[in-house]
Amino acid sequence: MRHLFKKFYTLPIRAAHALRSYPTYFGKTVLDVGAGGSANYFRSQLGDRYKAVDVSDSRNKPDYFVDLEKGVLPFKDGEFETVLCFDNLEHCENCHDLFAELMRVSSKYVIISLPNNWPIFWKSFLMGHNRTHTVGYGLPVEKPAPGIRHKWFFNLEEAKDFLVFNAQKNHGVVRELDFVYEVGFELISIPLIYPLLIRLHPDHLQRFYDLNEQDQLKFGKRGLLIQKFLKTIGMGPAKILLQLVKLVALPFWILDELIKHVIWGWGSKFRYLNMFCRQIWIVIEKK
Repeated sequence: MRHLFKKFYTLPIRAAHALRSYPTYFGKTVLDVGAGGSANYFRSQLGDRYKAVDVSDSRNKPDYFVDLEKGVLPFKDGEFETVLCFDNLEHCENCHDLFAELMRVSSKYVIISLPNNWPIFWKSFLMGHNRTHTVGYGLPVEKPAPGIRHKWFFNLEEAKDFLVFNAQKNHGVVRELDFVYEVGFELISIPLIYPLLIRLHPDHLQRFYDLNEQDQLKFGKRGLLIQKFLKTIGMGPAKILLQLVKLVALPFWILDELIKHVIWGWGSKFRYLNMFCRQIWIVIEKK
């Protein structure tokens, strides 16, 4: 099941995640459709090669104001080498037409992300109150700003089918398709952390204790902090602590495996993804 854990958010915003995860797909000209809060970050990193499109200036002032609901972008065919659209198609009634427009105005690459809202819904049931306002659903007492409301509710399986089908329909080839998880104190951390703890071995501790130059470059400041901790307490106590951590992790790992393989059954990939995964990302190359 390790193939499910391909990418995790390690940066606070989608723009930074995109630049770190897909750097080779950012061309000489970049258009960000529905830029929102990403505009300032991209401008600081990409400079004049970046242009932002949005329906309002509620978060950042865009270079172009465009009513995305009309499904038409005021640009020439292939005017931008890379076109971005992060968590925006679900806000538009005509998302299929807008997808085609993203492909039309790109000359080479289109990068799109879509959210998975299911975790918010099941957490709402467990907590006894509606948390869906944070993702654009619910019934707010005041009229929301333009572009805030979600128009489509879907799971990751539907999102994958939608992205792949429309990419091919608009003469594109899928180069990357990733399910992206959030890290932190969310339940999503369980599938990654506990299997890793179970697989830890004293040899791993020894490697950090004897950190060489190559590993210092690989692990950076975190590796040096681990080395400092190990040398402070000593390898003997560290090995005992490791066994205690694995002992604590074991029942959680067993529970996680039961959920994946027994309760939901072998091969039920999307059941697990829909409960825990936060987003799907796709990189499309035009033919």
